[in-house]
Amino acid sequence: MHYPEAGNPRRIGGLGRARRGDAGFSLIEVLFICLLMGIVVGVAFLKIGNAVNTTKQRGALATLKMQIANARELAISQQRDIRIEFTAPDRIRTVRINRPVAAGNETVLADIRFEAGMTFSKLAGKPETPDPWGGEGAVAFGGATSLRFRSGDGALIDQNDAFVNGRVFLAHNNGAAETAGVVSVFGPTGRIRSYRLIGTTWNY
Repeated sequence: MHYPEAGNPRRIGGLGRARRGDAGFSLIEVLFICLLMGIVVGVAFLKIGNAVNTTKQRGALATLKMQIANARELAISQQRDIRIEFTAPDRIRTVRINRPVAAGNETVLADIRFEAGMTFSKLAGKPETPDPWGGEGAVAFGGATSLRFRSGDGALIDQNDAFVNGRVFLAHNNGAAETAGVVSVFGPTGRIRSYRLIGTTWNY
């Protein structure tokens, strides 16, 4: 019978055999893996956050444009002036002015608010929009105190029945640039355009 020599690292059945795979990971290797995983998770959260902001921007911008466009279409189809109101921080109201025109003779057609923290807001330090009219406020229509789409042709007019151009800015209340958008209206024709801020450029 053969017995292992004294001092031989081998054991019966191979137990205790010294191999690289038995040593596991060193502390440095574990720390490196943790660091790498942290970077990957951080990048993933950043991308998810940007995607969420973009979704909020698209949804609110579509709502804003749709409400303005609907007000214009109703003025044309119903042959009635349609007043549109923008009330801070996030409310849009559409009102039909009935005939005969008299105080209180009107009908509220829509009364909505933005969701998910979107508000009327113009972020500072952003480039000028392609339609640079109306003024500098979040809701800018040259100082008009009342806005109506005129019956018949859908032109946008003010309290003095004069054509008025303007724009409405929106953004999330967290101030994220990815949420910025604007809808502009060209008064004489009632043309409506929306733009999204992507990086430093307003995109139609």
